[in-house]
Amino acid sequence: MNKPTSLSVTRLSRSRILLALAFVIAILAEGAAPRAQGTATVNPDDILYILPTIDGPNNNEIAQMRSRIGEGRYVKVGFSIYIGVSMTDWNIDVTNRAAIRAALAGTIADIDAAIDSGRTGGYPIGLNLLCAIRERYDPVQTASENEDRRNMMWYSDNALAPGWWTHSRYARKQLRIQEAYMRELARVLADRMARYPETLVAVSGDGEAELALDRANADPAQTVYADYSPFAVAEFRDWIRAGGLYATGQPFAGQAYENAARYASDATPGSDTNGDGRTFNADFGTGFNTWDLRHFDWKLTDTETQRAIPLTAPFDPGAISNSAGFDAPRVRGTKPSDYFASPVVDYWKLWLNFRSTMLQRHNIEFAKWMTTSASVDSGTAGSTMSKTRVSSYQIPGDYLFNGSPSNPNGRYESSGSSWTTADVSPYASAGFTAFNINIQGLCGGCPYPYFLTLRGLASAIASRNLRFSLLEWHPSVSPSETQTPTENQFLYDTDRVLLETHRPTVLSPFIWNDSSGLYPIKNAGTETMLRTPGTIRPKNTTHTP
Repeated sequence: MNKPTSLSVTRLSRSRILLALAFVIAILAEGAAPRAQGTATVNPDDILYILPTIDGPNNNEIAQMRSRIGEGRYVKVGFSIYIGVSMTDWNIDVTNRAAIRAALAGTIADIDAAIDSGRTGGYPIGLNLLCAIRERYDPVQTASENEDRRNMMWYSDNALAPGWWTHSRYARKQLRIQEAYMRELARVLADRMARYPETLVAVSGDGEAELALDRANADPAQTVYADYSPFAVAEFRDWIRAGGLYATGQPFAGQAYENAARYASDATPGSDTNGDGRTFNADFGTGFNTWDLRHFDWKLTDTETQRAIPLTAPFDPGAISNSAGFDAPRVRGTKPSDYFASPVVDYWKLWLNFRSTMLQRHNIEFAKWMTTSASVDSGTAGSTMSKTRVSSYQIPGDYLFNGSPSNPNGRYESSGSSWTTADVSPYASAGFTAFNINIQGLCGGCPYPYFLTLRGLASAIASRNLRFSLLEWHPSVSPSETQTPTENQFLYDTDRVLLETHRPTVLSPFIWNDSSGLYPIKNAGTETMLRTPGTIRPKNTTHTP
């Protein structure tokens, strides 16, 4: 991971694996024709940055992009580079910024190498930050798991999801440590962006925050879902009833479930203490007799590490604190009638809502850390990264495979990554992946020859008036390495019109020089699309943030 380009291969491999699991993310970009240069000053926020990823070293790829795509006052081409963020000390003093910066030395070196490459080559870059929160480990995550398995996501059978950090904010030590590291990294990035504004033009992250999906199944009823960590389940309970850290005067006040007032004062899930005629058990078909957790109960009055469950300690996944205690729903239902028409189903949907909300809150906090942490370096002290240059980086799971929020697919249910998890207003812009999968002629019984993502996603983005980037995008992805779909102008025209209408800030084609056959750009219809004259230009003053 010393070479920034090496992570392009990592991402490519991950996408292949996910494709094999019957899910596809998205990645690649669209462009505009060269425009005549002028003398008037251009607001950088009005520039469309076409920043594809590349597989391997640059060589003469930037020259080819400039020749094939072109540049102008409002169009600049460069590269997107993945930066693996590694935190190295789990017990670091969060008030010692010098120690934290030293612990980020490897990550900072990768950032500086990427910037040096861009400055030497005279092209802009965007940095995609990938923390070790999903599948991978860094020293901090390893130590946190060893200290307390509750820091990790759990599956519904209470098995650990290795490599997947919980996104519950009730993992208080983890949140405190992560914030300290990310704020220090943001100070470094703010310094570099202030020093080299024409080189470092975009930062995105945290890359693809999701819930563990290692045990996903093509049949959603057979999927084993996460996150059932006692931290996450306790947060779910308090989110439902505006209790704990969601209570008035607490850090998350005002962020609870929209109907939390119905249950806020009820002494138990089955009692109507507040006299409003409603109880949680009656509304959702549950039979809990206490708000205490059914499995591995703990209290917010505990210290950060109290009741920890070390990885090396004996552990019984079936242990029960209270047989009628509160729990998140663990069974989705096997029949359509189970899923669409009962109070139990409503409870499952409430759980899905919370899981996505948990991801969005993580992304909002990450964006806040990125854009409110000022440089302390000489010459740039006080500088912060612009909200228009920082974005989230999410998979719009509910829009994959021609899905929608009202009719989502199993990929969304397993990951929790709805399109709304990318909305990090007011701290930064929204960032998405968006693939179209071309299965024309390759799927005999398919009712529709394409799986489209951007078609539904673009209108959703517009409904919230969000400034946004497409950090991985391709209009015509092959469903597998062994299949080559017929080039179809419909796919290129569809996404071109959407891009010209909705106008992202950053377009990151995936992968400019791909040799796998999955993501054809050069010498394919996508390259022609990138050269097609158009009016793509980022929206600015009418967009949030």
